[in-house]
Amino acid sequence: MAAHINYSGNDDSFEAIGNVIVNVNNSGLQLETERLLYVKDQGIITAPDKVKVISDQAVFTIGSFTYDLENDMGSGNSIEGTVAGEERDYHITGKSVAITESINTISDTQVTRCPRPKPEYYLKAAQVTIDNDRVRLSKVVIYIGVVPVFYLPVFSFQMNKKWDLPIIQLDYDQIKGIIFKTKTSSSLNQKTNFHTDIYIESLGSSDVGVGFGYEITDNLVERVMLSNDLKGTWKIKDDLSYNTKNISIVADGLMSLTGIEERQLGLSITRKYWEGWGGRWQLGLLGRYLSKRSTSGTEYGGIYAGYRLDYKPVDNLTLGLLRLDTYSGPSDYRDFEVYPGLNLIYDWNIPLNTNFSLNFSGVYNVMGAPIWTGGGYSDPQYWVHQDFKLSYKSCCWLVNLGWDNVAKSWTIGPALTF
Repeated sequence: MAAHINYSGNDDSFEAIGNVIVNVNNSGLQLETERLLYVKDQGIITAPDKVKVISDQAVFTIGSFTYDLENDMGSGNSIEGTVAGEERDYHITGKSVAITESINTISDTQVTRCPRPKPEYYLKAAQVTIDNDRVRLSKVVIYIGVVPVFYLPVFSFQMNKKWDLPIIQLDYDQIKGIIFKTKTSSSLNQKTNFHTDIYIESLGSSDVGVGFGYEITDNLVERVMLSNDLKGTWKIKDDLSYNTKNISIVADGLMSLTGIEERQLGLSITRKYWEGWGGRWQLGLLGRYLSKRSTSGTEYGGIYAGYRLDYKPVDNLTLGLLRLDTYSGPSDYRDFEVYPGLNLIYDWNIPLNTNFSLNFSGVYNVMGAPIWTGGGYSDPQYWVHQDFKLSYKSCCWLVNLGWDNVAKSWTIGPALTF
């Protein structure tokens, strides 16, 4: 469709001018431009001026565009547009683009989900490939404002899965010091992902891991990771998870390969939140075996099992009950952060306005067995965790300023939300 069409000779080649709209074969692409040339014997469509390319998931504006109808292939330069995603769209700019029936490849690219004219963050990549709902980036530098902060050789995610996006967080704790956390996932093929998981404390423990995840079925996933604590200890972790709308089952294990001897084995079954009396309820059963040797060679750990019941009378308030009983052995858990007995849990988030909120959270142990605190054993009743936080959330940032009433320390934690 066009305002004017000028034909050239008898070969059905033509020039279309004014409000030109073309549906390209069965590719699902629609082109909109002010001027378009068609050469029949070559099967080539050329849009020398700006052209809008529309598909089911994306809308792009390209400086100029050429499409080969015979081979369902196109190319263009100076590209800018949006791709539909979960909760927020992806804004993409690039120097050039190559298009086939289902795959778009963009070179020298910037990608962000920040809707602001000057984005708070963006990913700069040498090349981006969009294959249906899977996005793959290569040679990626993450910028906050105009400052480069992180590099990834490869990275990929699914646009309709928010949890597949990277996690980057920087915290400060008076006891642990500066804490850096990041998690990424990159697709190797349709069912296999490559994962990185980095956790570093400037004054405490650290863990840097890489591994693979394999999607056995739509609901069953196995993930294996090899990690190092930056002090010479290598560990291998394996977890098998089954998830449906209502049920989650996770079996996991850990074994040290070098350094301090450590073994873990656990199983949890959770009935996810359901509507019930006075609100929403969730119930989980769990059990775990732990074993570790101290630097002096003393073995500690134990076996525990129990349940957790969560109740949400309203969306911003969670009340929980965690019961853990110990079985076999001395039940000396030390640095495993296990709290035997009855634990009362609360998490209350109070919105102040669209950006700020207050959060109160805590765990109080009642009728528990004394546990190791580093210099001795605690009293049977104690606060395990008690935090007060002021949170700021924008489209791309989450910043927490809090007070840890157990450790008697201030905490601050900015996190980039992709």
